[in-house]
Amino acid sequence: MRVLVFLISLFALLASAQFALAQRPTKPSDLTNYFTGSTVDDSNSPVGGPAILLMGGGSEVDAAFSTRAFPIINGGDIVVLRVTGTNGYQSYFSSTIPALIPSGTRAALTPNSVETLIVDSRTKANYDYVRYALDRAEMIWMAGGDQNDYTTFWKGTAVETALRAAYARGAVLGGTSAGAMVLGEYIYDPSTTAVISSEAVANPYRSSVTISTDFLRIPTLFDTLVDVHFANRDRMGRLLTFMARLRQDARTSLITGIGIDENTALFVNSAGLGTMLVDGSGTGRAYILREDRLDTARTRVASGQTLIYERIRRTKLAPGQTFDFATGTNNGTTTLLTVNGTVPASPY
Repeated sequence: MRVLVFLISLFALLASAQFALAQRPTKPSDLTNYFTGSTVDDSNSPVGGPAILLMGGGSEVDAAFSTRAFPIINGGDIVVLRVTGTNGYQSYFSSTIPALIPSGTRAALTPNSVETLIVDSRTKANYDYVRYALDRAEMIWMAGGDQNDYTTFWKGTAVETALRAAYARGAVLGGTSAGAMVLGEYIYDPSTTAVISSEAVANPYRSSVTISTDFLRIPTLFDTLVDVHFANRDRMGRLLTFMARLRQDARTSLITGIGIDENTALFVNSAGLGTMLVDGSGTGRAYILREDRLDTARTRVASGQTLIYERIRRTKLAPGQTFDFATGTNNGTTTLLTVNGTVPASPY
């Protein structure tokens, strides 16, 4: 039923695209942007999409773009969404990544344009100029930052509508750090200092454990929550706490936690098959956490008490390994984790 409702809403989004502005609107003076390439929209459509590209922060994973995202983009347009920051992705997407593509297909896969938009208010998120750029993008990339800013400024605006429509037409949606976290159905987006694992496990109902939903609701990431900088900042305990809270509070009947290390990417294709990639160092990993129907027990998930959450399936993916989010089939390493009042020992 949820998928049917999503498909109906996407049909409405695509139908509304027929009435999109035919020419690029004048850019409002208070909207900061950076532009590289042609201002004439390309006629190419995405090939083999849609797809989701999640990165865990740190260095970008070049191969995830050159071998996975750019073939889908098919020489189209890229828009980078930010709340703060500058033009750091302009040359990266327009020059650095194309240089890594084999010469025979480089010209065809080099983006037609790359535009960074600093969308730091709900007013700007509803500008015609912003909607025009997003409606013509074959990839929309959300930079790192603060995920609470993204849900505060973009949720319920033209930006959210355009992101959903982009996925529906086969584009790549992706992000790093906070930009990856907002792609899951459930989003940890506190307005206060972020909780650490030891704090979360000590009291799953502490005020800094706040989880929102109803932002993008991408079908391949239904019932998921993404966390980043994962082993680097020892976040296994807090991700398990988030999962326990969502289940204990009956907000979902199924939850998948995705933890991604720095310098690491998880590329999820249109069929829901996730492939793990890393940068040159090769040290990062991705982790998929799911309750087991027979084994998992939420023994104690209560306010002011330590968490006891037993036998959750943890699948660790090394470079090149895959996880099918539709079936659970994978070639990673799977074990059972238990939180028994303290953060699990050596959970990675």
